[in-house]
Amino acid sequence: MLRSLVSRGVSIVGQHAWKLDLGKLPGPLGKLGQKELHLWLSGWLEDRAARLRKPKVEGTRHLLFCLCDHYEPLHGDAGMDQGIERVRAWRTVYPKLTDRFRDTNGRAPVHSYFYPGDQYDPRLVEPISELCGLGLGEMEVHLHHDNDTRASLAKQFEDTLRDLDRHGTMAKKDGKGGNDTANKDKKGGDEQASKDGKGGAGE
Repeated sequence: MLRSLVSRGVSIVGQHAWKLDLGKLPGPLGKLGQKELHLWLSGWLEDRAARLRKPKVEGTRHLLFCLCDHYEPLHGDAGMDQGIERVRAWRTVYPKLTDRFRDTNGRAPVHSYFYPGDQYDPRLVEPISELCGLGLGEMEVHLHHDNDTRASLAKQFEDTLRDLDRHGTMAKKDGKGGNDTANKDKKGGDEQASKDGKGGAGE
C-alpha cells in the first residue's frame, strides 16, 4: 500500500515538473537545477518503486554495463586542431585501455559515440570509424538544434546520417553495420586502383 502511494505521488509530481526552472535557485541548488534533475528524478524513483513490487528472481543474472556519452571533439568552443588531437588521443589510448577486458563471449567493451552532426568533419569522424571497425564502438546521432520545423529537423537528420555513413558508422536495417560495407568498398577501390596501375587508399 505504501509503495503504491509513493509511486502515485511521484508520478503526479513528475507530470508538472517540466514547468519548473530550478536553475534560478541560488547557490548549489541552482547548479543542481541546471542538471534538470526535476525532469527525470521522479521517473527514476517511480521505476525503483515498481521494481520493489516485483517478485524476487533466483538464479543466474546477466549484468549489462552501458557506457555512452555525447562525444563532442569540439566541446567548449575548441578549435579544429584541438579537436583532432582529442580524437587522435582517444583512437590511440582506447584500444589499449580495453585490451584486458572481455565479456563471457570474448567481446571487448563497445563504446557508443553520440556524435553531433553539427561538428562533422572527416578528420574527426574517421578515427572513430576505425574503432567501430575494430569492434570497439558504435556511433549514434546527436544533434544540437533549436527553433526547428519538422522539415528543417528532418533535413538535419538526413544530412548527418549521410555524412556519418560515408565512414561506415551507421547500422543498417538488416542488422549489418555500415562499417562492413565501407571496408568492402574501400578494399574494392584499392584492388581496382592496383589493376589500373595506380596507388590505393594509402597514396
